[in-house]
Amino acid sequence: MNNLTLNEQEVLRMLGPLGKHLQATLSPSLLAKLSVEDILQETYIRGVAGFETAQFQNDSMLLGWLKRIANNVAISFIRKKDSSTTLFTSSSNDIAQSLLDTGELTPSTLVSAEENRQLLAIAVTKLSENHQRVIQMRYHEQLPFEEIALVLNTTAGAARGLHRNALDKLREYLGDMARFISSQ
Repeated sequence: MNNLTLNEQEVLRMLGPLGKHLQATLSPSLLAKLSVEDILQETYIRGVAGFETAQFQNDSMLLGWLKRIANNVAISFIRKKDSSTTLFTSSSNDIAQSLLDTGELTPSTLVSAEENRQLLAIAVTKLSENHQRVIQMRYHEQLPFEEIALVLNTTAGAARGLHRNALDKLREYLGDMARFISSQ
């Protein structure tokens, strides 16, 4: 530890409490996807890199800053792991095929479902970054509002409100798209 700079020592000293915080606040579903050690390592690297420009009057301010870095790191890791999304997984392909075989699903309804998915994907890209994050966490990662609030560093009520606003905007965008398509 003697070879470390003072900045590195300060950040390293906070990793123990930060690790305990992550273990306590991350849900089991997130802990299954993420490695706390990986989050801590990346947080350490970013913390040391940004330490010079930050000013801390006490340990709690430093720990709060590192918690925000760790939240951003966790979000980045989740996005990297979940970046490839498809409409049908192999098991849902099997289900779709059996529905086609029984006549409960027709090729045209399957195509309509894909078209709707594409329209929804386009509409989501028009949302603000926070709205996109809420939609991603709520529907793709299936997180409860309490966990979304932790990631966004807000209250569960505020996360619900952001979610509701995002859905309202999606309805508006999708309505505009439907009117545009029907006018063609």
